Amino acid sequence: MMIEKQNEFGEVRISDEVISVVSSIAVGDVDGVVGIYDSGKTGLFGMKSLSKGVSAEMRDGVISVDIDIIVKYGVKMQEVSWEIQGKVKNAVETMTGLLVQKVNVGVKGIQLPEISE
Repeated sequence: MMIEKQNEFGEVRISDEVISVVSSIAVGDVDGVVGIYDSGKTGLFGMKSLSKGVSAEMRDGVISVDIDIIVKYGVKMQEVSWEIQGKVKNAVETMTGLLVQKVNVGVKGIQLPEISE
């Protein structure tokens, strides 16, 4: 699906996948995030999988983003989620010029600390 905006010069089309990639990169800047959850696979920086685990769509002229994450044990999950929401909203709006209405963050997993024997 494409996000389309039109002005007097023509159309600008931005794919949902591009919005997802921008969102993934913004999540990578947040401390406490191990990765983005995608059907049990974790990946944050592999170029082929940057949009996995993130979905974006435009309705009524505004964007909604859904992100599922895995966090490190011991982090304050709400604070990490709030930081993700702010960074994703800022990155997408800055890069696309479009309004982000909401960024939904789901904490789907936790990375436990390694236990030494």
